[in-house]
Amino acid sequence: MEIRNLIKRITSILYIKPSELLLTLKGEYGLFIFIVNLVYTFAFDLPIYYIYKKEGFFSSSFLLRSYILTLLLNIAVFFSLSLFRCIFYISLPLLFFISAITTFLIVNFKVTLNMNAVALVFETNLHEASGVAGREMIIFIIISLIISLVILFVFYKKIKPVSKKAIIYLILIQTLIINYPVMKIFSFNFRGIPNDLYLYTVKYLKEKRESIKLSRKRVDLTEIYRFKYKGDDIVVVMIIGEAERGYNWSMNGYHRETDRNMKSLGVISYKNASSCGTITRVSVPCMLTRATFNDRDISKREKSAISIFNSLGFETYWISNQGVMGEHETPITPIINESHNKIFVNITGAFEDRDVLDENIITVFKNVIGKRAERLFIVVHLIGSHWYYEHHYTENFRVFKPVCESKFAQKCSKEELINSYDNSLLYTDWVVSQLIKAVSDRNSLVFFVSDHGESLGEDGVYTHWVQHINRKEQRSVAWFVYASDEYKKRHGDFYNNIVNNRDKHISHDNLFHSLLDCTSIESEAIDRSLSLCREIKE
Repeated sequence: MEIRNLIKRITSILYIKPSELLLTLKGEYGLFIFIVNLVYTFAFDLPIYYIYKKEGFFSSSFLLRSYILTLLLNIAVFFSLSLFRCIFYISLPLLFFISAITTFLIVNFKVTLNMNAVALVFETNLHEASGVAGREMIIFIIISLIISLVILFVFYKKIKPVSKKAIIYLILIQTLIINYPVMKIFSFNFRGIPNDLYLYTVKYLKEKRESIKLSRKRVDLTEIYRFKYKGDDIVVVMIIGEAERGYNWSMNGYHRETDRNMKSLGVISYKNASSCGTITRVSVPCMLTRATFNDRDISKREKSAISIFNSLGFETYWISNQGVMGEHETPITPIINESHNKIFVNITGAFEDRDVLDENIITVFKNVIGKRAERLFIVVHLIGSHWYYEHHYTENFRVFKPVCESKFAQKCSKEELINSYDNSLLYTDWVVSQLIKAVSDRNSLVFFVSDHGESLGEDGVYTHWVQHINRKEQRSVAWFVYASDEYKKRHGDFYNNIVNNRDKHISHDNLFHSLLDCTSIESEAIDRSLSLCREIKE
């Protein structure tokens, strides 16, 4: 009896006439949400659909079906947010802010939204983001925020609150429509924003959690394999370039002399070198571990070459001009942590200031070399030719003119863009030559390898992106090797192979094995067929 009364009481509390619920949906409240949805999709989703259609990512019929789905899902989203007014006041400007950034980047870089794109958002600090945020992006964000505030003003003044009973039912309906499992059922690759942002963020956070777990369990290869080093003193330097493609170096046949300093030092260039990925977070783990283009996850399971050098009595350093490690947990972080010493020259992580220059690394590097440690392995991570190019070299290297003065590559002529890019290479050539000179009187070996290449307007594509793994110019990387006179004396056979392999097709797959084998480290973990110090057969 008591249970029956309880059920009746709950029913009386929750019961709402269908007409009352329908009135809520059909009245000014429903009309308001519908208009908000139209404004939102027009401002943020339609530009993305346009780019997707223009670039041929999806067919017109597919995009039309996706857009209808987007409208339905977004109505549910805005209904959910508006049911509790205080949540709506906070969430709407935030949603417009994030959507403005997302739409602007997708439209300007002509890419699709996916998990790796979301990862870049999470793992990029504000200073780096400002490297692509010029006036146009800022204006777009401000206009978006103003629109959101106008919507909130109308909502506050004109729209009456929904009854509590209606709220309960609407929440139930929205929960059924926009929950994660239901959204995944749809076969569409694109559900518009903010839905795809939500889905890929969930996916990213899940992968990040799994990645952190794997990283903590990463196997140290020295616990599985035996490593021997028979040599004495040696300095091995691994310079990681940034966005420097192999096409634009004169040693590789380019019409401009962009590598005069390295050429004068007898550096060997590999013109047929390709990358593991087209973004830093993918490529760098490949470069320093046994991970390959076909199996990148090895870097999540195994430690890098740094741990091997540690075990053999080398003093290891990570010197970076790309911001302080640890601000964001990235796939590179556990590799950096393997180093005995970590030095971050660019403390703020700023990419937009003209004084964030790779020459700031030179003094730090020389101080490390000056300590005269017998066995040294140093990783130097340059800012290189990261966009915006004009912020990463000095006036003395502004040789090719006119230059690109807009932060949006699309607004510059092809000549201006290439001039700015080539100037940044001139500067990198000089910086790398200074690092090489600092170790030239030692038994030393220096690798300078870029993490990925760069698009300079080919087919309307600019800079680099995870989406462009099949673009040759983004997979083409600068790859140079320097051997000191002392190294040549001690390892004549190795050096001869370094020279003889310069026309071979190589990739980041070769780097881990070359670093160790060319240092005269022996182990079954080293694949000598991939080492530049052995004859590479294609």
